[in-house]
Amino acid sequence: SGEDSESVAEIHTYLGHLYGHQGRDGLAEANYWRALTLFEKLLGNEHRKTAATLGNLGTSFYKQGKFVEAEALLKRALAVSEQSGSGSAPDHAAALFNLAVFYQEKMRLDEAEPLFRNALVIIETAYGREHLMVANISNRLAAVFVQQGRYPLAEAMFERAIAIYEKPFGPAHPDIALVLREWSVLRLRQSRFSEAEIMQKRALAIVEK
Repeated sequence: SGEDSESVAEIHTYLGHLYGHQGRDGLAEANYWRALTLFEKLLGNEHRKTAATLGNLGTSFYKQGKFVEAEALLKRALAVSEQSGSGSAPDHAAALFNLAVFYQEKMRLDEAEPLFRNALVIIETAYGREHLMVANISNRLAAVFVQQGRYPLAEAMFERAIAIYEKPFGPAHPDIALVLREWSVLRLRQSRFSEAEIMQKRALAIVEK
């Protein structure tokens, strides 16, 4: 029926994204649940759209502080993505990335790192080494390396992320500010305070522009 169509599920997904961006996480969750119910009914439990919706729902739960439920959903999203046969596809990279971000935010760094690395390989293979998602994952990996005290690896990843963002956007894009803020944490840990200050001021100038 019209109320149980794939198009309706897609609209609920879009609304979930919209409410999530607005910080209206309860409404986001409700729409993701409705989308999940429809995708499971129409496409089955092992379809890539089911996996993506599980990831969206898990991320929404995390934002609401529902950490146990979030981890369960993000793990299920990854498992469904693997079962759906999209193990080398960008959809699978997204499932890896979402769970990796969860582990990173919970300081479970040894669990986050391999997921980020696997996602990076998939995106590089699918889109090339200069895709913006490569920069995003590189920045995340760099932050993990900083927390682990692996500073040369972090340095290389920060440099790579900046270079990728600067190529299409120039030196003053908001995503560059995010990298600079993370990079400045490394400089603080290295007691290179003047460089940390320069990075923070550059990030502030970008954000205020």
